[in-house]
Amino acid sequence: MIVLKNKVILKNGAVAGTISYNYNEFLDRMGITEFTKQSVIDYANSSQVIGLYVSVFITIFIYSFMMYLLTTLSNVVFLSIFRLFSNMDSSYQNEIFTSI
Repeated sequence: MIVLKNKVILKNGAVAGTISYNYNEFLDRMGITEFTKQSVIDYANSSQVIGLYVSVFITIFIYSFMMYLLTTLSNVVFLSIFRLFSNMDSSYQNEIFTSI
């Protein structure tokens, strides 16, 4: 990634070549007319940044919950399959020993 004065150039392994983004095009889509260091500092110190913090927190919380849920479900499936195989083995052995 190369950050220049008026654009950002990205090189991605999945895409042949480079991708270039102009700041003006990106900021016009967001409705921002002026982009300076002072406006970034003012935004970081304003009360609007709380919305950003809340959205990041909610995103991380949902992602963490989904990962926890998927891990728990996969553990349940793997342990139940393991138990199924272990019970098959022990019941088969019990049948052999009782028939002798």
